Amino acid sequence: MNFPQSLNIQILSVFGEEKKVLQKMDELFSSFFFLEKDIQEFKAAVAEACINAIEHGNLENKDLPILITITLTEQMATCTVCDRGSGFPSIKQTDFNFDRGWGLKIIESFVDHWTMDKPLVDDFSFCITFEKSFNNFKG
Repeated sequence: MNFPQSLNIQILSVFGEEKKVLQKMDELFSSFFFLEKDIQEFKAAVAEACINAIEHGNLENKDLPILITITLTEQMATCTVCDRGSGFPSIKQTDFNFDRGWGLKIIESFVDHWTMDKPLVDDFSFCITFEKSFNNFKG
């Protein structure tokens, strides 16, 4: 398999659409021998980012799409989830209050690093990007 491998998918801002992304991820990961634990943690972070984009970014407006890009290299998976929301104030990792930010806390617990950006590209106004290392291979 040649690297990098990429997956680009748009979903509607409807709960349950994140399952389409997870299904495509299963297809992408099926050709690789990464540890199942690493794959499941990365998928959990992707699902949570999609749910956050549906609920908080696009406010469940089914007419507003969400763009998900996943790139896979020999030892790293990167995901960017973009919506049309306004984002949130800049916060540091682990700087969450107990009323809000649980979705980010979930994402943070499963990935190595995350950032947010307001790219204003292709009508998407907010993106979160995160990475997870896959240093151990089963086999």
